Formats: sequence, C-alpha cells, structure tokens
Amino acid sequence: MTRDDINKIIFDNELFHGVLTGMGVVMDIEHLEKFAALVAAAEREACLKVFESYETFGEDYDSYYADKYAAMIRARGQE
Repeated sequence: MTRDDINKIIFDNELFHGVLTGMGVVMDIEHLEKFAALVAAAEREACLKVFESYETFGEDYDSYYADKYAAMIRARGQE
C-alpha cells in the first residue's frame, strides 16, 4: 500500500479531523480504529485478487487451494 493509497483512505472516509503535522496525521481512537479496519479490508481485497486471478496449469488441487485460501481471507473480513 502506497502513501497515496493511505492518504486516499484517510480523506475519502473523512477520517482527517485532527491536525496535519510534519510528523503525520493526528486522529482520535475511533478514527484510528476505522482507519485500521479500512486498511485491513483493502489488503484483504488485494490478496483476494491474487487468488482469484490464479490460473491452474491443469492441476485441480491448485484451484482447490486458491479457492480455499480466498474463502479464508473473506472469512477474516467477517470477524
């Protein structure tokens, strides 16, 4: 995840209610928790794209494990 991605999450979700300093963004705990959840969701989506685009090379077990891992990642988002 790039700095631009992080800034986009912060500003698109109106999490910037603090102070922009030379050291970064100051957030209260509620906004920080929401930010962490959004970053985790974005990372899960990036991982899912890898598994969903996984091509098998004629091996059924490759597809089986790619689907299984994708399901495990989706389940993490439901916790």
